[in-house]
Amino acid sequence: MKKIATMIMTGIMAAVISMTAFAGEWKADQNGWWYDNGNGTWPANCWQWIDGNNDGTAECYYFNQQGYCLLNTVTPDGYTVNADGAWTTNGILQTKFVGQYTVENEDYLGKHDDSQSITSVLAVDLVTDAYANDCIYTVGKSEKTEITCMYRIPRVNLSSSDVEKINSEIYSSLSPIIEDAVVEIDEYGYPCTSNEIIYYWSVNGDVLSLVIRNSSYPDFGGGYEYMVYNISVSTGNRLSKNELISVARISPENYHDTLWQALGSAYFQDKESCIAQMGYDDFFRTQLEKTLSEDNIQNCVPYFNEDGQLCIIGAIYLLGEADFYYHEINLGNFVINAAFSEYMETQANAVNSDAFAERYKAILLQHPESTPFSWGSNTIYIDTEYTLYDVDKNGIPELIVKEDGSKYYIYSFNGTDVISSDVCYWSYGECLYEYEGNGIAIHDGGRGSMRIEYVSLYSMVNNKLVWSEELMSTDECSFDELYSFLDSLTPINDFHSITDDSYLFN
Repeated sequence: MKKIATMIMTGIMAAVISMTAFAGEWKADQNGWWYDNGNGTWPANCWQWIDGNNDGTAECYYFNQQGYCLLNTVTPDGYTVNADGAWTTNGILQTKFVGQYTVENEDYLGKHDDSQSITSVLAVDLVTDAYANDCIYTVGKSEKTEITCMYRIPRVNLSSSDVEKINSEIYSSLSPIIEDAVVEIDEYGYPCTSNEIIYYWSVNGDVLSLVIRNSSYPDFGGGYEYMVYNISVSTGNRLSKNELISVARISPENYHDTLWQALGSAYFQDKESCIAQMGYDDFFRTQLEKTLSEDNIQNCVPYFNEDGQLCIIGAIYLLGEADFYYHEINLGNFVINAAFSEYMETQANAVNSDAFAERYKAILLQHPESTPFSWGSNTIYIDTEYTLYDVDKNGIPELIVKEDGSKYYIYSFNGTDVISSDVCYWSYGECLYEYEGNGIAIHDGGRGSMRIEYVSLYSMVNNKLVWSEELMSTDECSFDELYSFLDSLTPINDFHSITDDSYLFN
């Protein structure tokens, strides 16, 4: 049910694509094969689509000035034909659907519905090229190479005022981009405005969905810009988002929830290494919130693919230089990302701040209020203190308890249970520093004859604090350099008496 107008054709070939395939008869004589159109004419000095076996799929053939089909050669305009005379590209036979077929409506999950079928849709004529061209650019900084950029502007062949407006909108929007792409070249020879414009379309039930994709549109940092149209084949009217959702037989609430899950899953896709390194830091959460925002959900544009499944074009916000890219997402077969599901479950558990606060309060009761410390003949008591810091930036802070001035206990909350890390013995009473991403910086050392001091990075792995890497050491740098580095970090020094649990609930 889908026709993709992306064939690489120029000159005569571009004109041929919109022509009807002929239904005549192949004939042969001592000079070769020629084609009788069945009306007293035959093709000569041209290309022609021919459905020789009436299976609804035509192949394209080139006929010389005498009307004979060229076989197993390169045509005068530079295209390859196989031993049967059919046009091929890189050994692949090029075909065109020219028959009539029955398109049947399927819901967005691909479930069959016989009640809304349309028969005898002449698919090849519904959308054709209004413009087709392929530009060759010589690109590269030092070593030059040639690339071919494909540009196609579609035209919808239905009669209605809506379709007239759509065709006008499409052409007026895309033609200037293509014109600029030909003349506006960057320092490396690449077109500045676009390096590809293609379209694809499908018919499902009474719905024609047309998707146009413009590659490397500058406002989107090298991503894609899309134009999407959903049209009633029977009336020619443009369909609204709600009308398309209704055709898909999915409630607005279900559509919203499915879309929310799909966007979140797409955001988490291929971010495992980034999450492991940076954790769920503020920027990660900000971009996720943008992706899942109500405005972004409402701006998503739905359409039907060739299998009758409901798809959307939606913005996924990024962690790199570009703010977002548009993505094509199939709502019928996407898989909920496990990391996204786990993250949202953790956030849901953290919504009730008392959940971790009450559990941490119980942990504080397990620690002594103070510990004795002998100094000569004197004994002093060092108060036990605690603070909260979100080490892995997942929205739930870790509980850090300090005993004896330098013995540290780290606890995390996974939404259900409190998990304890191994006890850490660090040399200094004020040795904790904030660090970007999943981590906390620790100033330690100063012992032994060498008195080497260092700054290490600790990260949360499986809800436990573990050593990650050494950031700096006086074995390799001066003390001034190490302390200058510490001065650039933010100390974690907001400790509170273990007898005052009010900080847990603030």
